[in-house]
Amino acid sequence: MKYYDQAKPGRTIVVRLNPGDYVMESLRLVIDQAELKNGYIASGVASFDHCRLKTAIGVSQPPVFVYPEWNDVPLEVVALQGFIAEGQPHVHVVVSDDKQAVAGHLEESRILFVGEIVIQELIGQEFTREPISASLNQIVVKNEEPERS
Repeated sequence: MKYYDQAKPGRTIVVRLNPGDYVMESLRLVIDQAELKNGYIASGVASFDHCRLKTAIGVSQPPVFVYPEWNDVPLEVVALQGFIAEGQPHVHVVVSDDKQAVAGHLEESRILFVGEIVIQELIGQEFTREPISASLNQIVVKNEEPERS
């Protein structure tokens, strides 16, 4: 475990997504246009008609993933949050249809009716991701000295 406490709130960016907009594509565009390097997705409200997630199954190493996907199915977003390091979003969601709720890493999705996302910029500390295995990364402060064992 490690924590970082030098980041401070910067801008608050509110994103409105329209029907047919792709969420990850739009987030990358907003991040690029706003020149946002670090932050977190504080809140997201949306409905999707297309969604692809990445979800781990089992507890073995290396991890095994499945990619549940919905096409032309109305989904309600129950939760949407994430972290942005070096301008790259890492987003997780919980979506539900009329039978079940499913959670996972958001690969991509398309807005059905409405999409509203609030991003909080973080300033004062530069974050990046470093690999911890062939398929997993973790956040660290950029140019941080490696931990000694």
